[in-house]
Amino acid sequence: MNELIKVKVNKNNEQVVSGRDLHEFLEINTPYTMWFKRMLEYGFEENIDYMTDNKNVSRVDGVIMPQKEINHIFKMDMAKEICMIQRTEKGRKARRYFIEVEKAWNDPQKVLERANNIQKRVDISIGKHKRQRPLLNYILDYMDFGDVDFMASMYNISPEMLLRILEKENLIYFNQFERKYYLNNDNRQTEGFLIKDDWDEWALSKIFLLKIYEVMEQYGIKSKYDM
Repeated sequence: MNELIKVKVNKNNEQVVSGRDLHEFLEINTPYTMWFKRMLEYGFEENIDYMTDNKNVSRVDGVIMPQKEINHIFKMDMAKEICMIQRTEKGRKARRYFIEVEKAWNDPQKVLERANNIQKRVDISIGKHKRQRPLLNYILDYMDFGDVDFMASMYNISPEMLLRILEKENLIYFNQFERKYYLNNDNRQTEGFLIKDDWDEWALSKIFLLKIYEVMEQYGIKSKYDM
């Protein structure tokens, strides 16, 4: 897949896009700051949907000017919504690209690789005999499947709250007809399957457990064993 717009990963392990990069790709004639102000009318919120990222401006000779270049970092949901708002072929192309990038990011193998990379960093920094993330270790080493009640209890929250977080992150959706929750991606019938039946029995794959761990890291919520 060719890179149309640079997608980065922030410190919370979230995929993000430069507002100016997107503005340039969409070929918006309106100056960036005016266009961004207009986009805010659609209800986007700072520190939720985007972050401000202003930078110093330098002259050709390297002298730093007093003014700053105004820029913003968009989370993927905001970037996709902005693409739809434009109602242009460029907007549709960018949105389809972001969807493909997200799909690759949420691929079960990629999730597992990121979890293993977290573990490697922990092992390097503190040694294998003093691991600070026992829940991650336990999932990686012992859990081929689990349930919502177990994961919620690991974070001292209710299952309902955990589900609300996962729905907010667009990881699951509730099928009213089948009365079941499913992963919100094209592979939901395979490794990422999340089931709720009439007897309130839950089944989550290892991949989905690792995705929950990743999301909770983004929210700054630590498990009771990772304190």
